[in-house]
Amino acid sequence: MAGDIFASFIVPIYNGELWLGKCIDSITRLDRKDIEIILVDDGSEDGTVELCENYQRIDGRIRFFRKSNGGVSSARNFGILKARGKWITFVDSDDSIIADVYGYVLSELREEYGLFMVGYRKLPEGSRGYKRDGRTLLGGCFKAEDVELIREGLLDQEGKYFKRLGGGKIDFYSPWAKFYRQTIILGKQVFFPEHIKMGEDRIFNYQYLKYVSKIYYTAQEGYCYYQNVYSFMNAYSEGKGINCLQSAGAFWQVIEDKHKRAWAQYSIRQYLFALKLDYCHPDNPKKFYCRRREALAMRNEKIIDEGFRRGNIFNLRPAALPIGLLAKGRMFGLCNLLLYIKAILKIRL
Repeated sequence: MAGDIFASFIVPIYNGELWLGKCIDSITRLDRKDIEIILVDDGSEDGTVELCENYQRIDGRIRFFRKSNGGVSSARNFGILKARGKWITFVDSDDSIIADVYGYVLSELREEYGLFMVGYRKLPEGSRGYKRDGRTLLGGCFKAEDVELIREGLLDQEGKYFKRLGGGKIDFYSPWAKFYRQTIILGKQVFFPEHIKMGEDRIFNYQYLKYVSKIYYTAQEGYCYYQNVYSFMNAYSEGKGINCLQSAGAFWQVIEDKHKRAWAQYSIRQYLFALKLDYCHPDNPKKFYCRRREALAMRNEKIIDEGFRRGNIFNLRPAALPIGLLAKGRMFGLCNLLLYIKAILKIRL
């Protein structure tokens, strides 16, 4: 019965045939009948559909839906609208969960918690997983004043504040490894922005936490995040500069006045990411003058210029500070040279 569903696990999928089975198997190991597993295919072109249909036939807790390709935010929003559980959690199709940790979390969820966060572990791509050592790790509760700091921290690309929280085992930015209240998501109409490709997770959490006064967390490692060493984020593809600009603009549309200084730092960082991932990327095939023109056009955009005007360059991490100073002065040639050297030496920005 729909009314008996306690938690909905939403898995957005696009061409996940090779690794999806591991993900679904990890969730179905949960020994609870009051959960549902919502598989949302976002227009896959491989064998994903057949795989999902097979799983749906095997396990009655699985509900499979297909939609035209619209991106991961679109797939997550689709899953939210189909979810029947009191709590909603997300699992990326190339990741997995530890069933006993998630089983513990499900038993601990309370009405007074607006959000429950689970610890995670990064694993190399292709890893078969890991065995837990049975340790009970740090856990606790964040109250209203902490929640407000966490909201502001979502704009901090340096992650300075979050490094002190949750024993370093909690991810505050992503939607995975978290349990959200369905009544808050639907009641306050909090959805993932579908018109941007970067930063959508942070915006979702920023808006959601506006309506939360208490967060509980366990640092037990219940979520397995499989990390691609040369991931999409680091690879070159045309348009990433625009994606960074759109991310800064989308955050500006929802930012509250008290967080505008933090937003300015976020805007500066988005411009530096645009330089690194697009305009100054070693694999960008465009001529220097074309890349320079595009980079300066973005630098002169109001949303970026406002960030440099309001923000403090000296709050950047030491490795990013030289690029930040050059970018503020619109010195593209030197930015290009320095980022090329960093890319060759594999120095983090």
